[in-house]
Amino acid sequence: MSSLLPASGLNRAALITGASSGIGAEIARDLHGRGHHVVLVARRVDRLAELAAELGGRTSVVPADLSRRKARATLAGQVAQLGLEIDILVNNAGLSTMGPQQRADTDAELDMLEVDVAAVVDLCTRFVPLMVSRRRGAVLNVASVGAFGPLPGQAVYGAS
Repeated sequence: MSSLLPASGLNRAALITGASSGIGAEIARDLHGRGHHVVLVARRVDRLAELAAELGGRTSVVPADLSRRKARATLAGQVAQLGLEIDILVNNAGLSTMGPQQRADTDAELDMLEVDVAAVVDLCTRFVPLMVSRRRGAVLNVASVGAFGPLPGQAVYGAS
């Protein structure tokens, strides 16, 4: 897989959403171990700071609630202020709701769609054109196998 990734460089970085735990944190560890500067993005600042401390140098913490369009809109500018170019975009952030659809919280369902669907589209449209213009880059969209079968109590998650 490493031959598919752009080489690390002084101002080059990998941006990982949902980096505060689970798959996102492991991807951050792996890419950092390969020499990439990692930009850790998630809502939980304390967890991002813990991971950044664990990894040491060549890490940046950029807290963001990806369910909010304004937070996503400022992400590219925050990265630019760090003096970094995103060569690897890892869309890993995700969330789910549980329970019968007839009792669903509309705001929670819409937040899930913002994170699980809109954020992926939004971040790709912000970062991929820059990758294309530099003629280097990679995108990893992490998804769930839940999309391939029925998920009782998780109708919107399965669809997203």
